[in-house]
Amino acid sequence: MINKGAYGRVYLVKRKETEDYYAMKIVNLVDTANKNKMESLQNESEVFDKIYGDFVVKCFFRFTHRTFLCFAMEYMYGDMSAILKKYEALDEETTRFYIAELILAVEHLHNLNIIHRDLKPENILLDASGHIKLADFGLSTISIKTFQNKCEILQDKFDTFPADLCASKDFIHSDSNQISTDIDFLRLRESKNISMSTNFKSLHQKKQNRILGTPDYIAPEIIKGEGDLSSPGLDYWSIGIVLFEFMVGVPPFNDDTIEKIFDNIANNRIPWDQIEIGHQEDQMNPVAYDLITKLLEPDPKKRLGYNNFNEIKEHEFFKG
Repeated sequence: MINKGAYGRVYLVKRKETEDYYAMKIVNLVDTANKNKMESLQNESEVFDKIYGDFVVKCFFRFTHRTFLCFAMEYMYGDMSAILKKYEALDEETTRFYIAELILAVEHLHNLNIIHRDLKPENILLDASGHIKLADFGLSTISIKTFQNKCEILQDKFDTFPADLCASKDFIHSDSNQISTDIDFLRLRESKNISMSTNFKSLHQKKQNRILGTPDYIAPEIIKGEGDLSSPGLDYWSIGIVLFEFMVGVPPFNDDTIEKIFDNIANNRIPWDQIEIGHQEDQMNPVAYDLITKLLEPDPKKRLGYNNFNEIKEHEFFKG
């Protein structure tokens, strides 16, 4: 088993015909909790039908087996949360590289009228060469769509490939030790100089008591009940959170309870007093600070990217 999530479990499997490896997400619809999440499963199915390109995880096969829905997806080699756990924070050059790829991934989704709504390091996966791919589209929303009889639609959208593919053992469980699951991050460190800034060590101490998961990345307009769930600005906000976390090592609003996190977000309490801004090695570059503050603008109509996505791409942080 690779992972266990809210909807089911993900296994590393191998297709016997081709020896190809996949990450198999298996959801049991008999589970009462999953019955209440049919809309999210439908969302993910529709997103997989639309996405393509280099920066999003693909679903190659979808099929049903008894009471199970099965997604055979690209097998990835890690995620950015594991990188942050190992290195604590990334230097500016490395951050720029990964945030640029994240922006390209989000732009691809937005061009298809898809809002991800759950951008966080755990959902930013890494391929064998260290490039990112976005995953987990269960909370994504596709603009201008309706749901009618969600369960029947979902059932219709899953092809049996072939009938009872799992039972036929064309896919088998595989020992993950049989293939390499380690990205060459030593080479990555040498080429991009991943390092932790000593200036941010006091903030890193928060990790001992931090709450893991989605609350850190939710935009203030959603917490206040004033937001549009199909607004691209939700993803722009989350990009700002991820950018801060990459450079500092902890999300800007993190605290020891969800209530405190939400209160910090609603009141825009970012611990800038603990971060030195400047051009020294152990300081945050003013250009990075400017991009973060513009992405973490509480008013979505003033947030960078509101007028068009190029506002973000053309920011000085990505020049040079």
